[in-house]
Amino acid sequence: MSDILHCTEEDWRRILDINIGGVFLFCKYGIPMLIERGGGVVLNTASIAALRGGTDAHAYTATKGAVVALTRAIAVTYGPKGVRANTICPGVIDTEMIHETLIARDDIRTMLAQRTPLQRIGTAEDIAEVALFLVSDASRFVTGEEFAVDGGLIQRV
Repeated sequence: MSDILHCTEEDWRRILDINIGGVFLFCKYGIPMLIERGGGVVLNTASIAALRGGTDAHAYTATKGAVVALTRAIAVTYGPKGVRANTICPGVIDTEMIHETLIARDDIRTMLAQRTPLQRIGTAEDIAEVALFLVSDASRFVTGEEFAVDGGLIQRV
């Protein structure tokens, strides 16, 4: 999670393989099954890092931006075949990975919650509710979009 000058080529390739490689494989092998059954929904996960630049985590940011761009291309290409594609871009969500690395300290957790317009850290349930909407018929006319699920954090300048 460093800037481009401090990221090793090995780390760069590993992050690309995990973050965009996994999405590539899911889409490559999943989309034909959706087309065969008459359509469906691709729902990828990126990050608000894909929507705003930052001072570090350049490889991570690049891969999450690639997920957003790939999802848009899938929406355009496979929409005529009944496949919708959207991206959820979580902000700070209280997961095991983030808890251990970012919000384990109460002072950092409090600062992040205060920076967020909704004044709290997100939960897995917050992401799940948006995902449920995006895979349901309630969003049947929504494709090629990215949804920041971050309590408004991205709106801060």
